[in-house]
Amino acid sequence: MGEARLHGLSDVSDVVGASVTTDDGITIDIDQCYYEGNRIFISYRESGNLYSCTRHEGTPEGEIQWSWTEKNFIAAENMISDLPVQQEDILWLNGEGQRWEEVYQASLHDGLSLADGTYLDIIGGDILAQEDGSIIGWKECEIPEEKLADELTFKVVLFRTNSIHFQDGKDYYSATTRGETTEIPFTVKQNKQFTYWGGAFGNQTYTANCEFILGQIDMRGTINVMCPEEWVKAHGDWDYHSDDDLIECYVLYGGDQALSRLGMQGEWSKDKETLCFEMIFSKPQEMKGLKLVPVYTKSGDHIEEAIPLVQLVNR
Repeated sequence: MGEARLHGLSDVSDVVGASVTTDDGITIDIDQCYYEGNRIFISYRESGNLYSCTRHEGTPEGEIQWSWTEKNFIAAENMISDLPVQQEDILWLNGEGQRWEEVYQASLHDGLSLADGTYLDIIGGDILAQEDGSIIGWKECEIPEEKLADELTFKVVLFRTNSIHFQDGKDYYSATTRGETTEIPFTVKQNKQFTYWGGAFGNQTYTANCEFILGQIDMRGTINVMCPEEWVKAHGDWDYHSDDDLIECYVLYGGDQALSRLGMQGEWSKDKETLCFEMIFSKPQEMKGLKLVPVYTKSGDHIEEAIPLVQLVNR
């Protein structure tokens, strides 16, 4: 699925079997989905008539309403695609004269929608091109709290575009027209099997506390650090430079071993003396002995300042 924390999705997800083949030769298969808390995870496959490109030398004819123009912008040097066939066409627009392309593309919208049209923002995802030209991928989207229910119907939206990409020497022009859209609905029940975990640590310099929700896919939560104002300034001001050795993030430990250093999702300051770190880790195989260890800017991991995680029974 592209992320370690989603490797267990197949063990807990529903097989919805939502599939459609369109009149213009595109097949979309929604293989698995999982609805937990306020998030929906899906895996899918796209195949068929997904992409084509016709290359031309010179200048496109006729009156074209450009939707994007950029001076001193060479596509080959500034654009990139995860799909090899598209990347080849991007590299062809290399700024060595006048070249243009007619591009057709069919792909899924980044986010999902509810049955009533409510758009669900994507917060994670990836795609992987296959040798046969198909694409497999996954998405994680967030559901507004007021829309949560025991069962929800979601929609994947397939859209088509026709574009002209023109590289006029060092300048770039693009015009895109949206075509037909296709909706693929599927219904999923919500998982509510959560446990809550938290902990705290304090010394003469700072105090920290946290609360995490452990579901079937991952463990997510926030660490609040009440600390010197200098720490908050160092995190929040790009032009501010501190000589202090201060906490820059946290890592997940099991015993004396680091299990994950990739949990950081974001950080912010609640006030002038409070830093907040948003963390997501893949679901641990064993909760016993887990702790969150601060990583300092100069001295690295301080395991002696770890926050031990214990289950919160009153939640």
